[in-house]
Amino acid sequence: KGWEEVTEQAIRALVARGKPMVSILWGRDARNLRPLLGDLPAVESAHPSPMSADRGFFGSRPFSRANDLLMR
Repeated sequence: KGWEEVTEQAIRALVARGKPMVSILWGRDARNLRPLLGDLPAVESAHPSPMSADRGFFGSRPFSRANDLLMR
């Protein structure tokens, strides 16, 4: 366990700031971290890697969806 712990601590620090944000969670590993975000909005889709991009990433418009959530 290396990057996982760093990622979890980074998420906790961002959430603790209490400022508006939208998380973009690509892939199963990222989606598994969703509970750390509490009630903050998140956009979820398949990972954009060549092996899985055609399983839900293409056409998911993650940045447009994040912008929409930020404007609410």
